[in-house]
Amino acid sequence: LADLAACRYCAGDDLPGLPAEYLRSRNSINRLTGTTGEGFAPYAQTETLYPAGSRLTVFVGIDEDVLSREALRSGLEKIGVTGFGRDASTGMGKFGIVSFQDVNLAEFGAKNPNAFYTLGPCVPEKKRYRDALFTPFTRFGKHGDRLAVSGKPFKNPVIMADEGALLFPADMAECRTRPYLGTAVTGLSKVLDTAVAQGYSLFIPVRLEVN
Repeated sequence: LADLAACRYCAGDDLPGLPAEYLRSRNSINRLTGTTGEGFAPYAQTETLYPAGSRLTVFVGIDEDVLSREALRSGLEKIGVTGFGRDASTGMGKFGIVSFQDVNLAEFGAKNPNAFYTLGPCVPEKKRYRDALFTPFTRFGKHGDRLAVSGKPFKNPVIMADEGALLFPADMAECRTRPYLGTAVTGLSKVLDTAVAQGYSLFIPVRLEVN
């Protein structure tokens, strides 16, 4: 965090601990028989591997009336032991926590900002921004619990502004009254009327000179 706050950046291939990609041989298993079935058809899949000792920073915004810092840390530690992501069952996605601290993202940014830099995909609120620079990202959401194995397990896709978007508020003072931006999207499911997609993101205030 000290490096990030001081704006010390590395670029391109000079990044230390750059993730490496490799091909991993896999095969589909029939969960009923516990075998590959007939026609044994292994396939190769590209995997991303972080070098040993790599450190990643995760920013989490919480409402402490709902979730305490201690509960958050405990949950992350448990996820780190079992693994995170779709390939956790194969031993992937394990991590440990080396530092856990409070951070004021507003202090990371410009003293006189004119834009917000988003830290995650989001759905910007209507009429709150005079301009935006972003890459579109389509999220294909899926139901959980019993609906995950129903005849319609998927939600309707949602087009979002991908992480790293720059949003220019029409009213900077009003938009900075909360530490996150974005909105939720409803009407996504054909089987569950209350299903929503969370289109919120934390942000860092920045100043960008646009000609």
